Amino acid sequence: MHSLHVEHPIDTVMTVSALHSVYGLPPVVEDLASCSMLVSACFKHNSDDSLKVAKAFIPHLEAMLKTTMPMQVSQNPTEKALDKPRVWVKWALKKVDKALYVKNGERVDWLRVWRTQSGHIPKPSQF
Repeated sequence: MHSLHVEHPIDTVMTVSALHSVYGLPPVVEDLASCSMLVSACFKHNSDDSLKVAKAFIPHLEAMLKTTMPMQVSQNPTEKALDKPRVWVKWALKKVDKALYVKNGERVDWLRVWRTQSGHIPKPSQF
């Protein structure tokens, strides 16, 4: 999913997501990294159909974030290189957050809170 979701057409991304079970992978709605990347790709494609798919997957993404402990990404380059799924989640959720902000005119609380707790969004200074 990661190698396809940015550079390839949305139909390729959708095909890959549909083939998860063939390769023994969990369904996209149960895998935070895959779901995040799929929603990000749908928003990036920005067609009527892809936006419908993104909208359909948003509740699954929200449910996963509500039951998933925050995920910090190490700043150590060696550890970061070994923990690609966390890096992918951070990157994809940033794109989803931005797309939802553009669409709604404000940040979505459930996403903002999880990203802040994960250290993906710096907390404002307390000066």
